[in-house]
Amino acid sequence: MYGRYTKVMLANRLSTLLFAVTVFASATLMFLVEPMVARMVLPVAGGAPMVWNSCVVFFQAVLLGGYWYARFLTVKAGRQRLALHAVVLLLPVAFLPLSIRADAPAPGANPMPWLIAALTGAVALPFFVLATTASLFQRWFADTTSHWSHNPYLLYACSNLGSVLALLA
Repeated sequence: MYGRYTKVMLANRLSTLLFAVTVFASATLMFLVEPMVARMVLPVAGGAPMVWNSCVVFFQAVLLGGYWYARFLTVKAGRQRLALHAVVLLLPVAFLPLSIRADAPAPGANPMPWLIAALTGAVALPFFVLATTASLFQRWFADTTSHWSHNPYLLYACSNLGSVLALLA
């Protein structure tokens, strides 16, 4: 009996660690990708504050879409949601490595349509998948039998630590 209990406790600790590391990595990647891509388009679209602000609005809109998808996925039933999310996880591979189209907007023209199209084509799907990870994993972690599953602050702390470290980098 003692051996079985020890195995269960070890499995719970490993699953908690896996959830924490995944949420940490997701937040770190999100906050590394966003400024990196925005800095890639600034020289092409012009260094105006409007370009930077448009990048922020774009990333916030994709983040909101990721949150909506995560909410939708938590309502769906078992195998359907796993199959759908497996497909969504594999789609961004087609967009790697992240790169921005070289054709710049015409001088004097409004760069926003080009910027939104370039960001959508280059990073929308990978960023969308990263945006879903924290919410989905926090929900899935709450459904586990881990000792920490009733306390969401462990994963929030891992997410915040990853975000801060990425922003410092």
